[in-house]
Amino acid sequence: MLDFLLGMAAGHILFEHDKENAPSTSAEQILEHEQTKVLIEIVKSADAIEKTNPSPELLAIQLEPLKMMFDRIDFDAIKSPEGITVYQQVKDYFESNLSQNR
Repeated sequence: MLDFLLGMAAGHILFEHDKENAPSTSAEQILEHEQTKVLIEIVKSADAIEKTNPSPELLAIQLEPLKMMFDRIDFDAIKSPEGITVYQQVKDYFESNLSQNR
């Protein structure tokens, strides 16, 4: 699942890259782009953690800093359907992996 999310978010950024370089890029588009980049970093890091095959308890401990990064994302800044989908799936990922160990 994490590979899919990473691909989806990266594809969105690449698609939006041309818009970002255009003179008509708005502050809202730039903010959305930056929020999506943070989502990609979270997914890449979570994927790297999962590849070490940690126990559920260790996984929860290692995911906590990523969850804190995720909590700082401005969801209202994300307007694209791809970005919203990735955001929701990352949210669900954290809920399923962190709620098991509380």
